[in-house]
Amino acid sequence: MPTASSPVKSRAEVAALEAKGWRVWYATIFGQQFVSVLAPHHAEAIEWHWNAKMGERQGVRVSDDAYFAIWSRGHMKSTVARRIAVADACLSVTGYCLYTAGTKGKIQGHAKSIETLITLPTIKDWYSALSRVRKSNAGNSKGWTNDFIYTDQGYVFHFISLDEGIRGANVDDVRPTLIVPDDIDEPNDSPAVSETRFRIFTRSVLPTRQRGTLIFFAQNLIAKHSVMNKIVSGKERALTRRKLTAPIPALIGLVTEFRTVGGVGRDIIVAGEPTWGFYDRERCQEEIDTIGLPAFLAE
Repeated sequence: MPTASSPVKSRAEVAALEAKGWRVWYATIFGQQFVSVLAPHHAEAIEWHWNAKMGERQGVRVSDDAYFAIWSRGHMKSTVARRIAVADACLSVTGYCLYTAGTKGKIQGHAKSIETLITLPTIKDWYSALSRVRKSNAGNSKGWTNDFIYTDQGYVFHFISLDEGIRGANVDDVRPTLIVPDDIDEPNDSPAVSETRFRIFTRSVLPTRQRGTLIFFAQNLIAKHSVMNKIVSGKERALTRRKLTAPIPALIGLVTEFRTVGGVGRDIIVAGEPTWGFYDRERCQEEIDTIGLPAFLAE
């Protein structure tokens, strides 16, 4: 594993690493611990993006250019989405990631996390230009702010919330090559708010794409009127060129039973198979005890 003092890798070394496939690449860049905890649904998502990028290099366009990560609360939706965005930058010569969330607070969190990722020692070793700001011929910064990062590699990260709307999703005549909607639905959204979000998403966000743009949609099903549910249920026909994926609940076959424990009424899990070993029944029980069964089921 390279360290902060390691020399910058040559193009031949980078190519050799990429040729080893996504598991070795992710372990090298993001750490073996991250790869070791991945569940099959995490691996499928990462592999979908990796194969799409490898095919792009060969001039092959994927038939399913959208992926829906409909995973339970606590299943690393944003963790995986952010790393896919950074991997996209690493595997591209130039590109443009439009990262969206429902609220300004959430998008700022995503922006800070991605900034941290692209300044990792491993990124500086293997993809050094990605961790530096691009400058104009006059030596002026082209942008490294809370919502916009123009890297020296030529890859752009643009962070927006649907509450703020789309502003200038076009830099140096380059339109988004990757769109990442990450939690654009909020649990307390009313049907009217969800309809507004859907309209902005389909009429302002998605039209920024160009031919070959990939879309990684990280969102669980939190309400019947949510943006994700409208699309998945077929009520609204959008993103129809997507890889078919099933929602991943925290537990398959969940059964709870009301019991009085220590004088307090509790909903106790009596059956259910975890879909991810690192979010087991004990963790699910803690979540139910904390937020309540209805909120747990919604997430």
